[in-house]
Amino acid sequence: MSPMPLSQIDESSPVLFHPKAISDRPELAILIARAIAGWAEIEARMAESIVNMLGANAEPTLAMFSAINSASAQLDAIKAVASSVLDVRKKRIFDSVMARAKISSRNRNHLAHRVWGLSESLPDAILLIDNKYLAAFELKSKIHFEEFVRGIYAPHIDYPREKIFVYKERDLIEIISEMDSLSRLFYHMNALIYPGCPWPDEMSSLLEGEINLR
Repeated sequence: MSPMPLSQIDESSPVLFHPKAISDRPELAILIARAIAGWAEIEARMAESIVNMLGANAEPTLAMFSAINSASAQLDAIKAVASSVLDVRKKRIFDSVMARAKISSRNRNHLAHRVWGLSESLPDAILLIDNKYLAAFELKSKIHFEEFVRGIYAPHIDYPREKIFVYKERDLIEIISEMDSLSRLFYHMNALIYPGCPWPDEMSSLLEGEINLR
């Protein structure tokens, strides 16, 4: 279940975005930190995949992978490596795992790179908005105030509530659970693509079962 837009939960209560939002929801802050740390572990698993696929030739590619800041670009880089070295069955499994990684990457990026806020009407939740929507609202607020000072009437403006997402404990636990599952998939995937894996058919069947690949 994805976090819901604030517009579907509360259409009028005041909201506030500020750096202290995280500290005002300490139980949720711990879960947010764990989710971000979970993605760091997945990045380490992906780096291990590069080493397993390229062996002694992995160092230049691994250096490039480590230098990439964009999670999307990291995923593209490792998929390119897989396309060049894996057989058809392993590549199909790998692509399915990477599709899961793309979702987890997006969830992590939302937590790490967007702005947190609060609403007193939602004491068990924390709010999240993309920087660009917050900046657009701040610009509108400035224009609204300038018009007010000049005596020009303008209707009340509000945050774009359809762009504000409400994160509760269950939403963050779901993100963490998916990352934990993905980490296990990479662990098994790395065993499969490790040079000289003694049980390739068994490991392939195990992974296909875990990801419901038919």
